[in-house]
Amino acid sequence: QVSMMIEQSLKKERQESDEIKILLLGTGSAGKSTFAKQMKAIHDRGYSSLDRETYAAVLPMNALNAMQSIVSHLVENVKLSKRMKPKYLELLSTNDVREGGKNLGLMIAEMWDRQEVQEVYKQRSDLQLSMDSSAEYYFNNVTRFFQPDFVPTEEDMLRARVKTTGIREMKFNYEDVDFTLIDVGGQRSERRKWIHCFDNVTAVIFLAALDEYDLVLEEDKHTNRLDESLSLFGEITGSQFFEGRRTPWILFLNKSDLFHKKIQERPLSHTFPSFELTGEGSATRQSVAFIQDKFEQKFRGDSVLTVFVTCALKRDNCAKVFEAVRESFVRSSMGFYD
Repeated sequence: QVSMMIEQSLKKERQESDEIKILLLGTGSAGKSTFAKQMKAIHDRGYSSLDRETYAAVLPMNALNAMQSIVSHLVENVKLSKRMKPKYLELLSTNDVREGGKNLGLMIAEMWDRQEVQEVYKQRSDLQLSMDSSAEYYFNNVTRFFQPDFVPTEEDMLRARVKTTGIREMKFNYEDVDFTLIDVGGQRSERRKWIHCFDNVTAVIFLAALDEYDLVLEEDKHTNRLDESLSLFGEITGSQFFEGRRTPWILFLNKSDLFHKKIQERPLSHTFPSFELTGEGSATRQSVAFIQDKFEQKFRGDSVLTVFVTCALKRDNCAKVFEAVRESFVRSSMGFYD
């Protein structure tokens, strides 16, 4: 019966509105663009040859920037061998990956194999190095990225990091419903543009990166990223622009794969001393519940908040979650939660 009612509601939705407009919000590096890429791959026409050309140029730079972050720390803080120091300095002075070509890729691969580089990488959270969460993936694939005939795979393109500036829209049709997905930059300097996206929004998906509980912002080295996400979530869900509109809010606690890996080595209590493990459930499950509770306490919207634990890199996870989001939106619009 519920399923039939949902389908009836969707038909009504198609009659009353040309599209369902979903806004993706969250701080920088939360995974908004990765989720948008997954929707493009699943529901749109996939990646074009132009997309592949773009990411073929982006990925070598991602690898270079990540290694430069490590090398910069080494040069400033570690006594280096006479053989390696010139190579490290050469890498730091490199700005154009095209000039370095295949040899630059081999140089980064050589550095990645060195013990001092591995040690700094392991301490990246303590050192608060500015580094993308896919850095290890870049290093493990760097020689392939620098091949002259390199064509990115779908996973490569999902991992590629390009800071979102401005507003990007993606349109697709799913189950005979037209969707518009709006992706906006999450850095502080980009947020003033968000207001231009609030009109006629059907639902908002807010993404928060679980694995950033022990990191500080790139643009503010004193503010914890998770604290910033919590503060932003409370501010945006209580915004006057959504007041009285009963806009459905969906929270994605994203990067669950990285969180599970990190929590084994750096307990949540490292950042939140009030967190204590009990005998019920795994450390990961209890840690996620603790963070989810913090977001639920910050929520100020006038509709029900729906929460999903997600990994935007996994296509099947994104597909299932989006279907659940769609159903959640329909249920909300039908008043199931009143």
